[in-house]
Amino acid sequence: MSIEEDNYDYLFKVVLIGDSGVGKSNLLSRFARNSFNLESKTTIGVEFATRTVEVCCDNVCTTVTIILFVYVIDE
Repeated sequence: MSIEEDNYDYLFKVVLIGDSGVGKSNLLSRFARNSFNLESKTTIGVEFATRTVEVCCDNVCTTVTIILFVYVIDE
């Protein structure tokens, strides 16, 4: 199913950019899959994940989809 077919109120695209080996992919993994691996390998190229959450405030709920991208900058 594509993002266009999903049901959400807001779509955010977040890009994490930084040096190799600092934890960007582990941050993505923790956010999207609730997992963390101390022994993870360095990402080559681009990695991404999508998560949809419901945010409620004052009894009003909104569906938010977040696409998180990880880009590695070569040193």
